[in-house]
Amino acid sequence: TSWKSACSNPPDMARPAAHPVQALYARAMAAHRAGQLRDALNLYTQIILQRPQTAEAHFQIGRIHVGQGDETKAFAAFQRALELKPAEIAIAQDIAKGLGMEALGRASAALPVAQAAELGLSLQKAVAPALAEVVLRTASDRGSRNAALGLARLLLQTCRAGEAAKLYKKHKPRGGPEELQAAEAYAASGDLKAALRLARAASEGANAVPAALQHAAILSRYGGGDEARAVLDRATLRHAKAADLYVARGQMASSEGDQAAAEADFDRALALDPGHGEAFRALSAARRITGEDDLPARIEAGLRRPGLAASQVWRLHFAKGKALLDLGETDAGFDAFTQANRLQRAAFPFDFDMAVANARAALALYRENFSDLAPQNPGEAPVFVTGLPRSGTTLLETIFAAHDDVHPGGELPLLGQALAPSVDLARIGAVGPEDLRLAGQRYLKAARQRIGAPEGGIFTDKAISTFSRIGPLLLCLSGARVFVMERDPRDVAWSCFRLMFPDGLHRFAGDLRDIGRYIRLVEAMVAAWEELLPGRIERVDYNVLTAEPEAEIPRLVAAAGLSWDEKCLAPQSVARRVDTLSFAQVRRPINRDAVAGWRKVEAHLEPLMEGLETRVQLL
Repeated sequence: TSWKSACSNPPDMARPAAHPVQALYARAMAAHRAGQLRDALNLYTQIILQRPQTAEAHFQIGRIHVGQGDETKAFAAFQRALELKPAEIAIAQDIAKGLGMEALGRASAALPVAQAAELGLSLQKAVAPALAEVVLRTASDRGSRNAALGLARLLLQTCRAGEAAKLYKKHKPRGGPEELQAAEAYAASGDLKAALRLARAASEGANAVPAALQHAAILSRYGGGDEARAVLDRATLRHAKAADLYVARGQMASSEGDQAAAEADFDRALALDPGHGEAFRALSAARRITGEDDLPARIEAGLRRPGLAASQVWRLHFAKGKALLDLGETDAGFDAFTQANRLQRAAFPFDFDMAVANARAALALYRENFSDLAPQNPGEAPVFVTGLPRSGTTLLETIFAAHDDVHPGGELPLLGQALAPSVDLARIGAVGPEDLRLAGQRYLKAARQRIGAPEGGIFTDKAISTFSRIGPLLLCLSGARVFVMERDPRDVAWSCFRLMFPDGLHRFAGDLRDIGRYIRLVEAMVAAWEELLPGRIERVDYNVLTAEPEAEIPRLVAAAGLSWDEKCLAPQSVARRVDTLSFAQVRRPINRDAVAGWRKVEAHLEPLMEGLETRVQLL
């Protein structure tokens, strides 16, 4: 295989520490890279004779034997290297690459159980879920509680919540983090009562307020809105001076369309903490500010409060920018957003070159390991809506959600989770059709459980990140429909720049030049998938959709494989929870109010225009 031939040009696992054998190791590596394998083996053997504990030498001997097809000798060498450095993931990865997953299981089983658990957890942290699962299962079966809990987390993170919940029931949660993980597994598997029991127990602990917030978020995420509100209601009774609880309850009310309740909770939070940046940001987003409103003055007073954390300050600046825009002070509002983005960007930097490298790697992995595999699960037809943030994805999903046969899913994080083991196997050249079939089935089960969609029912998923994995998606769910929203990049950019995304999400949005460059990257990624999968992607123009809805919506409904339903022309009538930043807009009739909104700040967009000149070549 190509990996076996690559063994003649080895990377360092890690150079041996300073020692007389260091020069010998350098000579061995030089011979190895030159293809002089007999000389390399002799030199590595000399190192082992002088210092038997040199894991690097055993590791490189294993690589040479893999390349020569001697699996017995390769396993013995790798096994010894792993015994010497049990937490070294490079050894585990090369065992799996060269000898297979069963060999990795045998190698880890020969380690002391605590070391095997440590190796499995290291692989999990390195985002190698398929390899981690083999090692953690082996260590868990040998009685390691740490491995069992690590396996439970991994199962939850790869759309197997039911299996995870069984492990948590067997290994009772001890304290906050374990309780939260168990609560998520119970909620994701549909056992909201068990998740709620953990919330009640945690609310009596030392970190009661953070625990209540996290448990409420978990319950809400998995369709337990009533239970989540109950958690927050009880918590506010017990901790009446905790402003964060009122903010969380207000945000929940906003998502459900109850703006009066939301504003009342935000005001309660600010009465308790006049410098609470998130309360100000959420309150300014919840209503239109007028000249009689005292909110701008309160925001300024909040900014003057001493000792505010940077995260509160940038939220206050986002709130200030929104208020100034509402008051018609566009230039001052733009300045406030600039300050907000600079502060958030300092905490969550963005590397465009890395984003491009990741996109190229994803496409290369697909072409080399996925593209020849047979498509799976053809009878399943979920509808995926993707595109840039603020491009109209929520509007399009709401149009589909108005259909009697469609269950809205919102932004589900499940596709990437379900595909993760297959991607990990692809990295070692071991992915097959059965892995894709399982990925699709796990995704469907997890999504239906979370949404409440019946078996065989059609549902939507508008996760933004779907654009990056369209190829694997259409292999694990070959009947899926994929829609990509497109909108004037200037409107996308201005909307991204003035709205605060959750910390660490959409990091490109904090700088206009990077927004422009990232827009071009996403366009290049979609174009690459179209080249690889012609006819499988439906592009949707936001401008056309909002200008000609009576003509465009029937076309899109048909493209989704749905019969016609007149209700799709009035998506604002859909009673649904909206957790994105578009929660207010989608409750209004389709309109063109946001078209060409960038013209208000045209004088400030030179960095964006520079970024949009970037050419991105991925294939």
